[in-house]
Amino acid sequence: MGVQIINKLFTDVFGNSQTFYQSNTGDKVTAKFTITESIQLQTSVQTLFYLDAVNNIVQCSTENFLTEGFRVGDTVRFSIFSFGGTLITTWTTAVNAVTINTIDVGMISQWYVQASNEIMVIEVVTRKRESLVLNVNHVLNGATGNKFSLIDGEVSNFTFDLNSYVTNAVINGVQVGNQSGQFEIGASIKDVTVYPLNLRTYELTIDIIQSGLYNQTNFDFSSCLKLYVGFNWSSLFGEPYDTYSFIISDDANNGWFNEAFNTSLIDATLVDGVDVLDYQNPTIGQFVIDSASTDFGFGCAYVSINPDYYKHRPFNQSQLAMVIGTNVPIIGTPVFSEINEFGAGYSMTITNITTVGTINTIDFVFTPNVAFGTFMDAREMDDKTFYIWARYGNVNLLVFESQMEKQTPVGGVLVMQQNIFFDHSQNITNALDSALGYSANIEDDLAFTGKFLLDLNLVYDSLTAKIEAFNTTTLEKFTLNSSFFNFSSVPYNVGKHLLNMVQPVQMTLPTTSEKRNAILELNPLLDTPTQYGVHVYFPFLYRWEYWLQQLNADADFYPNQRTKNWFPFGNTGDWELRLNIELVQNGLGYIFTDLLTIKDYSSEPLISQSIQLVIDATNQPVDVVIENQLMRVIATHTLVNGDFWNPLEIWGQITIEPTESSPRFIASSVVDYDGNSNNPLSPMAGTVVAITYPTPDVARMECFFNPNAIDLSNGVKFTSKIKGCNSKPFAFKVTTNGDFKVTTNNDNKITT
Repeated sequence: MGVQIINKLFTDVFGNSQTFYQSNTGDKVTAKFTITESIQLQTSVQTLFYLDAVNNIVQCSTENFLTEGFRVGDTVRFSIFSFGGTLITTWTTAVNAVTINTIDVGMISQWYVQASNEIMVIEVVTRKRESLVLNVNHVLNGATGNKFSLIDGEVSNFTFDLNSYVTNAVINGVQVGNQSGQFEIGASIKDVTVYPLNLRTYELTIDIIQSGLYNQTNFDFSSCLKLYVGFNWSSLFGEPYDTYSFIISDDANNGWFNEAFNTSLIDATLVDGVDVLDYQNPTIGQFVIDSASTDFGFGCAYVSINPDYYKHRPFNQSQLAMVIGTNVPIIGTPVFSEINEFGAGYSMTITNITTVGTINTIDFVFTPNVAFGTFMDAREMDDKTFYIWARYGNVNLLVFESQMEKQTPVGGVLVMQQNIFFDHSQNITNALDSALGYSANIEDDLAFTGKFLLDLNLVYDSLTAKIEAFNTTTLEKFTLNSSFFNFSSVPYNVGKHLLNMVQPVQMTLPTTSEKRNAILELNPLLDTPTQYGVHVYFPFLYRWEYWLQQLNADADFYPNQRTKNWFPFGNTGDWELRLNIELVQNGLGYIFTDLLTIKDYSSEPLISQSIQLVIDATNQPVDVVIENQLMRVIATHTLVNGDFWNPLEIWGQITIEPTESSPRFIASSVVDYDGNSNNPLSPMAGTVVAITYPTPDVARMECFFNPNAIDLSNGVKFTSKIKGCNSKPFAFKVTTNGDFKVTTNNDNKITT
């Protein structure tokens, strides 16, 4: 064959080299291939040449002379070797014509004797293949794969002009077209042939960053990504046809963040991550890793959720993500990121590493440039996700995976003219009443509404509404949820910002719920001769998912409570939950805070409760979900302390979600059903779930359940919530097995 790979070597940032591809997401790896190339065919047991002696035409039915690279005008050398490899004879001649299976030459002076196991070789001696187009991609392990990127379907090409015969000359590949399909850094080829020889030797080098950044599911179970390299050699430069093509796509051992490659054992764990990262000003921070390994590297990347930014772009993904691929730092020396099209970038400096036993404490400074702050200001509220990872041993630990924030010096207090929280039953965005503080249970959907005044003829920068965990002793804090409103794009007229901004925040709620969108708008009823009124509406959920990570949580919650279950963040030591509204004007932050109480599940036997599944067609109770059968969910709640339910005070809802998954759907007694065919729950009649009272101490909710509308592969979780009674409020959840828990303040919940 004319082109052969005789060696493969993959080298990581620590200098470790292997013959297979092993890395984690974000790692820089240098892949080096040693390649021999010649335009040559020779006889073998399977390949036989036949001679048309009259016309000097060589025929071969099993090989393709055109694909191999023979062209009219080439000077070729014929050589005949004995079975032992001794050269019998050789001569050169010109190619007059060539087809797929024939080559017409000027002279055939001798023919090989097949019966004596002689071998004939035909090779071009005056030139080599003149160009190479390389396709580089990452594809799934075990799959054949192709050149189309898993990120956006683009083809990432490197083109090489190989006409130079200079030994050890490095030729850099040129990329054309959209480059957003991969995280390549570059590719080059070096001719290391000792001339004159007809067998050329090349060293091909491809610098890549493992490209799983956008999609963790590529690493689910035993899956991972491998390198795909497609070679397309043209005999003459620029020829689009009869190329010599082959693919290298060996299975790899690659992992996602917090995985030890695909099949290895983790040898490092995160003790303390990074709480907050400022996109406007330098952040001085620290993270702590437990590992006996002495190999340390770090990396960073911006991970956009906007496909218009990172898909089908002429820019390389390394630029779009402003990535720092995993590298080994020099203490005190900044490492600079790639720069995106807007000039945005940053540097990361490791300032100190302290190791005590296996505990490694790393101090760093993150420094964004001015364009980085401007770029982040223009992103949507949930499109500021940034990753920082630490490589110890064989795992890339995510030490920060959250929305970046802009920290501003405190200028004073933001005074609210009116402020109050709404629960699920208050499906409104505005109010006249005011109240400080609020108490609610895990999984509740809530909203804050507040009104304040801005001074006329002043320019304001932004407003951020967020829920944060705050330590009253150390003053540490970290954000759990936020909405950001940038005033720079808002019209400014007659001395005020004409605010009318809406941001989606809770899209899993029914379209009939007011708690889907955050709102910042003018409130003219508050206007005075020198000030104008503004209304902010900020909905949020008390998060409950204990299987999802909250990586920016403080070390106080390490390791088992760094989850999306918010309960520990408001009930551990000096930690509390609070609402934080920050208005920025002239670089100073004016802040309003309000305390939130988050209540979990506890046990107090005040209510007997259950959830029952029934096949609708037969009215038969069942203990399991029956596929392809319309069912009903019946949630029954019985007071056992002598109280009676007061229908005027009660509201409730039934919820369902795939076990440890999303989305979560509801059927509510106060929020209208929106006709969503993807919602497996729907009212029995009308638009809301009816609450009935078979006896004064029993409240019952019932709704339809369509099993075909939800993923049942891992089971499903039903919950029921009801609030209100005759003298004191109750809130509880119910499971299909009847396990229940009641909080100490009589807000009752039963978990599944």
